Amino acid sequence: LDEFGAEAIQFEQAVDPLRWSFLPGAGARARLIDDTGAEAIVERYQVDAPDRPFSVAAAEAMAGLVIAAPGALLVARHVGRSVSALVGVVEPGQGLQGLGCSVALATSNQKNAAHYLNLYKRWRNARLLGALADSRRDAVLHAIEDRLMEIVCGAGWAERVLSVRSGDSAIQDLSVDRPATGFDSAMRMTDWRRSDALAEFVRVSSTYDICKNADICAVAFKLAFDPGALRPADLPAEFNVDDLADYPNLIRGGYLAELATRLRRRAELAEQTA
Repeated sequence: LDEFGAEAIQFEQAVDPLRWSFLPGAGARARLIDDTGAEAIVERYQVDAPDRPFSVAAAEAMAGLVIAAPGALLVARHVGRSVSALVGVVEPGQGLQGLGCSVALATSNQKNAAHYLNLYKRWRNARLLGALADSRRDAVLHAIEDRLMEIVCGAGWAERVLSVRSGDSAIQDLSVDRPATGFDSAMRMTDWRRSDALAEFVRVSSTYDICKNADICAVAFKLAFDPGALRPADLPAEFNVDDLADYPNLIRGGYLAELATRLRRRAELAEQTA
């Protein structure tokens, strides 16, 4: 053949009128694209201070925001719609040191678990852009998880959990209350990766008179194992996640079960790589 034909194939895809774009490289910038015709409300959270929002003028966001390392969460809201992007940035010339990041939550008297749960979901559900955005997100989520545990379980008990995680203490020395009971043993010894884990947690909690309300037990279990999976519909009527503080042995039991699962996974991984 003397000629080759050409054919264009059109792929139709809906474009969100409110969205974030990112230009990497030196002076990394994120820009809000707003085709709604109205002014959005914009907030910015730094990765190293993830619970302190800063208001940003919509015009400034549309012109482009310089994002410094280690990155930032950008949120734009308009008429009940919200779009967010977590932009990861690595400082040039930092080598391996630039790959990590430190996260420091505010030390104010903010003791509202519902607030941190909403913040957790905001960070978890954001669109990932830029370098190492997934690891930046993980660092923030781990910090918020520990803050949630501190709020609902008490600072002293949460510190003991962190001590066990770091290897400075043994899990056998940790109990939801004193003296320890069979409830503590069940939390430590059960493999909570089983398919009926939630039902078993409810059963054991009822058996030891920790809590006989299955819905409240489910909230405690989900908060300890996967906060992002906890939905408003999961909460019993007139029950707030902060009300878990009124069930200290139950919520501590959930976190004790999660800790045992974490240590079990760590031991299995060490055994596989030995």
